Amino acid sequence: MKVGLITTTINVPTVLSLYRKLDPDVRFFVAVDKNTSTYGIEFCKVLDNCEVVGETKYECDKLIGWCTIARRNVALLAALEWGADVIVSIDDDNIPISGYFSHFYAVFWEQHG
Repeated sequence: MKVGLITTTINVPTVLSLYRKLDPDVRFFVAVDKNTSTYGIEFCKVLDNCEVVGETKYECDKLIGWCTIARRNVALLAALEWGADVIVSIDDDNIPISGYFSHFYAVFWEQHG
């Protein structure tokens, strides 16, 4: 099962390091904004299994515009293009609880086992 985590950020999303520790196989898709710091982009680029999106990869980028939560849709498109079976959407200020991804795996297998 391919699990993608999507988010948007203007900060350095250090919380993704906590999510990474919970499951190294979950692929992260981080939609950047014009206000995203260079440090934030660089942090994401060196984080294992993490893709930075929103730098004009999709035509809808122009339609969505900047400085809006709707930028997360760019990350959603990237996760779908990657072939995610499950997509988890978070805010970059949400700290994960222990066993975070195992809850999604359990629900998915219960539904589709």
